[in-house]
Amino acid sequence: MGKLESEFRLERRKGYVRDGLLLALGLSGAILFPSIALATLQIIGIADRNKRKFSYQIKNVASRLASQGLVRFKNKGFIELTESGQREFHRLELEMVLRSNVRRKWDKRWRMVIFDIPERYRNIRDKLRVTLQSYGFHQLQQSVWIFPYDCEDVVTLLKADLGVAGSVLYAIVEKLENDSRLKQEFGLR
Repeated sequence: MGKLESEFRLERRKGYVRDGLLLALGLSGAILFPSIALATLQIIGIADRNKRKFSYQIKNVASRLASQGLVRFKNKGFIELTESGQREFHRLELEMVLRSNVRRKWDKRWRMVIFDIPERYRNIRDKLRVTLQSYGFHQLQQSVWIFPYDCEDVVTLLKADLGVAGSVLYAIVEKLENDSRLKQEFGLR
């Protein structure tokens, strides 16, 4: 349980109960709702101490997730992820891995995401930028972002979610001139 706690601890932010519930469902398959959901979230370290308040909050979040098509309620009080919910779980899982504070060994290769999304799709382009930044990527140029660790799965998932597969390239770069500033920003040696 210590591993779960460290890997999936969510910072207090908007949506942390939603993400926690999706992660709990993704890890366990289907759970008895709301009692097991509450216990699972407490194990992961997300649940508030006020069980009544948090139970109410879980019910609201679960209803919202059901209306979004991410979960479904089954017989005898069980709740489970739908196909869309499974995709969202995998996205959250990859996001957590990228954001984790666990020191990974750098293989001395840079991962670049390069995109050319037309102006008429500005909102998608902006969403991609914000998402890359939230995952820890650094902007190298206007439409070029860089990251030191393997993130191909995340980029593939982002391309599929945003529907921009033909406009986004993923590259692994062996050598990048003048990368000392980047190494310093990422805390690499």
